[in-house]
Amino acid sequence: MIRRLPDRASRGDACAALRTDRVPVTALDLGSESALDRLPRHETALVSPAGATQAEIRFSIREGMLGVDAVALAASANAATDSWQPSGPSVLVTQADTGVTLSNGGGAPSTVGQRVDAKCGQRFELVVSAVASPGCAVELAFVDELSAPVGDVVRLDLDPLDFDDRAAAGEVPAGTAEAELRIVLPPGGSVELSSLDLVIGAASEVGLYFVSEAPGELTMSGVAVRLDRAEPSVPSIPPGGLCPPSPPAGRGDGDQCLCGACGKDRPVGRGSPARTEAGRPASVTACPSCGTPRIQLGGRLVPGADPVALPRYRLPEHSEAVRSGPAVRAKLRVPAKLTAIPGVATSRAADLRAAGIRTVVALAKAEAATVAELPGISEKMAESFIAEAKRLVEERGEHVLFDR
Repeated sequence: MIRRLPDRASRGDACAALRTDRVPVTALDLGSESALDRLPRHETALVSPAGATQAEIRFSIREGMLGVDAVALAASANAATDSWQPSGPSVLVTQADTGVTLSNGGGAPSTVGQRVDAKCGQRFELVVSAVASPGCAVELAFVDELSAPVGDVVRLDLDPLDFDDRAAAGEVPAGTAEAELRIVLPPGGSVELSSLDLVIGAASEVGLYFVSEAPGELTMSGVAVRLDRAEPSVPSIPPGGLCPPSPPAGRGDGDQCLCGACGKDRPVGRGSPARTEAGRPASVTACPSCGTPRIQLGGRLVPGADPVALPRYRLPEHSEAVRSGPAVRAKLRVPAKLTAIPGVATSRAADLRAAGIRTVVALAKAEAATVAELPGISEKMAESFIAEAKRLVEERGEHVLFDR
């Protein structure tokens, strides 16, 4: 399996690396068209380490290609944090890679909890993923300014025979000044908490339309809608500037810069300050090997710096109409020209391309009668060309997402 990993690296003062979080990316089977109906979504919630001032997102690919549709890094709307306050000394809170483990070693019921902001009329949504022993529960209680209970307590029993995921939603009752989120632990009870999301805010109405051809059936699962509560804002640049991108493994120590034109790593050298379209600092240097301008992100933003455009892929325009079919489709490609087929010289290859047969794959799919209509090609020759094209497809064909 090809390993493709997005990393989130946390940086502290002087661009010192503090921690790197990795998220494995699903490897697609390019030979299966159904695997490309949509690009898989990958999402994770992270807590920045103490002292972090910047974060870097990077993609590492050992081999092959990586298709990326959209990348976002935003502050979480989750009101719950990892700071749980035990109600007694018998409760132990242990952090783990998969979440947090809460256990009660005493002989009396106990809780761990935290306070969150909540106001009357807001909507709340509580989603919990946990494995627990019998008798454990997650509760959401509301209190007024004097810490007196308000309304009913929302309770999610963590029955070990139920599914790991549980959810509750509702409206914050009148008179609420604060909410208390707590996990109830009976004597000897324990909870392995994988995730807990509590979102409190104004309600929004969203219209959803599901289309299914008739006759037919439509099955849905895990449908969710998330809205940005405000226009996204670009974080300010730290006084010391932005840290330069980390070099890929095995490619220098950061004093080298890769040239996209010649593919060589060469020293960065002294560059000219620049500014990207997003207003972020960059520098431009000439490649010592071929002279092509190289753009390196990071550094301080210099007033009056020349604007620079980052290289980007040319994407097709999106239509407002509903699109059908897969979002990405694998293409069958043969790394050979038409002239690789015996009997197909430059002029004959030009005739084939003029007839719409531009590649070896297209020739392998063509009808012999269609090819035989071209000047100087008999039906027997056409059959020979097509057979040779099919042989090349079988021996050298490969499925790719993007043509090189």
